[in-house]
Parts: sequence; structure tokens; C-alpha cells
Amino acid sequence: MNKARGVVTLYLLGAVLVPGALKAEVIDEVARLRAELEAVKKELAEAKAGSLPEAQLDVARFDGTWAGEISKDERNNCGAGEIKFVVRAGKVEGTRWKYGTPAPAKGVIEPNGSFEGYTNRAVFVGKFDGDTFSGYWPKNGCANQVATMKRIAP
Repeated sequence: MNKARGVVTLYLLGAVLVPGALKAEVIDEVARLRAELEAVKKELAEAKAGSLPEAQLDVARFDGTWAGEISKDERNNCGAGEIKFVVRAGKVEGTRWKYGTPAPAKGVIEPNGSFEGYTNRAVFVGKFDGDTFSGYWPKNGCANQVATMKRIAP
């Protein structure tokens, strides 16, 4: 394929063209993601078989995709936004959008539904209860903002 000098070699990896120089990095990342997926599959199989500790099974009841809104705080000039979490076995990863800009969100859920984590390095706490969530940022200038979410998918 490299007929002329200076032509970039591209590899087809899962229907994505990747420059030759990045091939090894992409392959390594795919392998890492596959290993992570296998670990999650194993954990879910163990949960179904009842071999996970009780506390871990307790937080599994919150598994799913959650989405909602962040209220506007006019007093502190904090705009409204959106928030979305994916919860698996008590671990939370997601995104918070304010002013159209995404920021990462991560945290953990305790068996009683209490949540502690962060969004864009700001401490974020809340409570999962059934199919609803309510949380806030206790240590930043937008402490009066409230995030509310509902489970939108298991």
C-alpha cells in the first residue's frame, strides 16, 4: 500500500482506520478494554450466582443508567445543567454538562444508597433511593444547586 514515499500506512481495526504509528497503542487499548469488560462480566456472573459479598449485592440494586438535571443557582450565578451516570456494582462513572461543557463524574455508592464522589474535581454527594437520585456540591460556590436524576435504563 505504501507506493510513494511519505504515504501514511493505515490499518483497518474494527472498521476504524488508524495511522500505522498508532496501531500498537490502539491494539493495547483494545486489549485493556476487553480485559476490563471480561472482569465486569465475571463480576456480574458472580453476582447472579450469589457469590458476591452481601454489601456488594446491596449496591447492585442501583445498577443502570441515570439521567437528570442540575438546578440553576441565581444567587451564586451558577447555570443549570445536565448530569448522567452509569452505575455498576456501586461504582459510578458519568458526565456533568454545564454551559455545554462536559466534565467527568465518578464516585461510589454505599449499601444504604449514600453517594460520595466528584464532578470536575468538585466534591459531589447525594442519595440513591429506588429509581431516584438527589445530590449537591457542598464545598463549592454552587452549593445551592441540586442535581436530580431518574434511572432511565437497567
